[in-house]
Amino acid sequence: MLLAGCGRSVDSRLASVNALCDSNEVDSAMTVLRGVCRDSLDEHNRHYYDLMSIKIRDKAYQDIATDTVITDIIDYFERNGSESELGDAYYYGGRVRREQGDAPQALDYFQKSLDALQSPEYLYRKGKIASQMGQIFLELYMFEQAKPKFQEAIAYQTACGDSVGLMLNLRSLGDVYCNLNKTDSALYSFNRALMLSQQDYKNINREIDIRSSIIDLYISQGEYEKARKEFEIFDTLSNHSIKDYVLSTKINVHIINKDYSKAIRLVQELKESQSLNSKEFAYSILLDYSKEIGNKDSVYYYATAHKQCIDSLNSQMSSNAIIHQNSFYNYSQKEKENYKLKEQKNKVITNSLIVIILFFIAIIFVIHINRAIRKKNVCLIKEVQELDYENENLKLEKEDLLSVQEKMRIELLQQLDKVKLLEKNIETLKENVTEVELYGEITNLIKERISNIDSETYVVDYKITSSDTYIKIRKGLEQNKGVSNDNIWIELDNVVKEVYPNFKSQLFYLYSRLNTLEYRVCLLLKCKFTPKEIAILVFRDKSSISNIRVRLNYKFFGVKGVPSDFDKFILSL
Repeated sequence: MLLAGCGRSVDSRLASVNALCDSNEVDSAMTVLRGVCRDSLDEHNRHYYDLMSIKIRDKAYQDIATDTVITDIIDYFERNGSESELGDAYYYGGRVRREQGDAPQALDYFQKSLDALQSPEYLYRKGKIASQMGQIFLELYMFEQAKPKFQEAIAYQTACGDSVGLMLNLRSLGDVYCNLNKTDSALYSFNRALMLSQQDYKNINREIDIRSSIIDLYISQGEYEKARKEFEIFDTLSNHSIKDYVLSTKINVHIINKDYSKAIRLVQELKESQSLNSKEFAYSILLDYSKEIGNKDSVYYYATAHKQCIDSLNSQMSSNAIIHQNSFYNYSQKEKENYKLKEQKNKVITNSLIVIILFFIAIIFVIHINRAIRKKNVCLIKEVQELDYENENLKLEKEDLLSVQEKMRIELLQQLDKVKLLEKNIETLKENVTEVELYGEITNLIKERISNIDSETYVVDYKITSSDTYIKIRKGLEQNKGVSNDNIWIELDNVVKEVYPNFKSQLFYLYSRLNTLEYRVCLLLKCKFTPKEIAILVFRDKSSISNIRVRLNYKFFGVKGVPSDFDKFILSL
């Protein structure tokens, strides 16, 4: 045992490589590793050498997706590794699988790494692992699963004093809360992250990034005064920054301040971005501005450019949606398989316990019979005639006992067969209808209805356009006035209900948590008011209306589509 333990000790040079990696001195770690001849090492250190090679490449942002030895490394350290070595093997197994796009397997390895690292000294590493799992769930739009993992990472990082990791995960948790429509929780997380970022004077970009998210959150909620107040600090900090998110935030604030000259100047910079989302946003602003000033040549040019961006985004988002859906399905299937394995394991344990109990019962019966026989044998010496009689009774008693035991065994086996048959029927019923099939059928029905709608030729019913309420709203628009009287909204709702009696019920059936503003936007879209007109009527700017339509598209269908897709959906109801 002593010799075996010495054989599994880590080479001092490889231990130095690991320490340098943990200190982010990747170049030095790479130099030391190159000086080690892998073939001269024993089996344990050869596997540790391979693990350090992956770790260095990952730290140096090199490709690890093509790695083929990680499975061998994990298999070896599962049998021979220490707690730290096994935790690292599982962690980099997760990193390799994540780079390969295998989210379910990556999550499985990361969870095994968390389970392997039990000592309190590994809190920092566990924080990184939980954060990786949260990021995977966030990329898959699985926000309910992402939230507890980021919270777990924050707990580890708070315990070990990792302020940088804590700040980054609070920032990510704020994004999760935004997608879950928990505004107060998102703002709380962003502000905690902001406080930590202000302590790191070497990296002011983190503070700029967090303040940008806070401003965008205020604007999306219509709290323009708070957005303006926050923008004063943000504008000073990001004075020389040309990053896309900085320009977008500044443009949004200039628009709500009606400072269009500054907004257009920044838009001209943003449209040169390599990001399709940034280009689409820039061209939409330029298109609206060209319409406002009546420049027909610019309108045609920017409309064409905007459409090209939308088409590219749609193609990209369709591919991403398929990838995300497949990853989500694979993750769900893996969870089901794990549940089945646990059930099978529980069945084996239960059956084993039953067999053991029956075995002990049989032993007790045998002991009892043996004692009875011995007692009768003592009496045999005294009374020969009574002995024959007693022996006969004992034989009958033994047969009865064995008969009872056999009946009990047969009844128990029958009960087990019934349980297995019932479980098999339940599994068959579960497999007949899955959530993915139901989701696919509903989505296909909605897509079929939308494909039959042409928003350009769609005509609003004459009963609506000739109603007093509709005419009153149109007259208000001519004077650039919004609708502040709740009675008018009620009247418009009733007019639409007369023509489309199922419109409101269908909306709330598909998504029951529509707020007042979102329903009014849907109501106006059904009456075919333009986004610009809707923005005036509900006292918002046009970009907010676009954001609301994109957000509603995601709430209804789980996909971040374009605003026009949601418009067609509303017209189809």
